[in-house]
Amino acid sequence: ERAREAGHPAGFIRLVNVWPFPGPAITELLADVDLVLVPELNLGQLSRELERFARCPVRCLPKIGGVAHTVDEIHTALMEQMK
Repeated sequence: ERAREAGHPAGFIRLVNVWPFPGPAITELLADVDLVLVPELNLGQLSRELERFARCPVRCLPKIGGVAHTVDEIHTALMEQMK
């Protein structure tokens, strides 16, 4: 929402199931997307799978330790990637 308020075209998807991975649906969904930022609570497993199907850059925002990303962390990473 912060990125949109700042005039950046940003969206959000949440995968409920990751297996079997919905590859063709992801390819179609991301057809007009310039960048995917993947905040994940691991070391990048989901972003590597997304890279196989996305036709745009995929950037991982990993975090370990069991504490979820804050809105500020995600927003800052997104703004850095959009420079």
